[in-house]
Amino acid sequence: MVKFAGKDCFTSYKKDLSKAGILSISLKPKDRTALKIVYSPLHGTGGKSMQELLNSFGYKNVFLVPEQKDPNGEFPTVKYPNPEEAEAMELSKKFAIQKNAHAFIATDPDADRLGIGVKNENGEYVLFNGNQIGSIMAAYLCEAYSAGKKRKRQF
Repeated sequence: MVKFAGKDCFTSYKKDLSKAGILSISLKPKDRTALKIVYSPLHGTGGKSMQELLNSFGYKNVFLVPEQKDPNGEFPTVKYPNPEEAEAMELSKKFAIQKNAHAFIATDPDADRLGIGVKNENGEYVLFNGNQIGSIMAAYLCEAYSAGKKRKRQF
C-alpha cells in the first residue's frame, strides 16, 4: 500500500523546523521581511513547498528563478542539476543580481541537496556547498545551545 505524504506531513515538518529555530530565531521578523532571497528548484519538485516554507517563517521577498521554477525532467537550463556546482547556479546568481538579493538558494530536483550564494562585504556572491552549509548550521546550533537558546533535546 502506498500512502502519500499530504499537507499534514508538511505542517509537521514546518513545526519541527520552527522548534529547531534555524529559519526563525537568528533574525527578527522585520529583518526576515526585508531579506531578499532568490530560489531555484532547478526544474525539480521544491518550488512551491520551499516558497511556502520561507514565507511561513516571515521571508516575504522570495523570488523564484522563472526559467527553472517548473518541474521538467529534461533540465533544459543546466548541464547537470547539482546546486553544489557553480554552473548550475548561474541563472540563480544572475536573477539575484537583477533583484539585488541578499542570497540565492537552489535545491536539486528532488530537493535533498542545497546550494547557497550570499553577498560578501564587497557585494560579491560567494557560493557554499552542502558540507559548508552543514558546518555553518552546526556552529549556529552549538552557539545557540551555549547561549542557552537551545535545550539538549532540540538537537
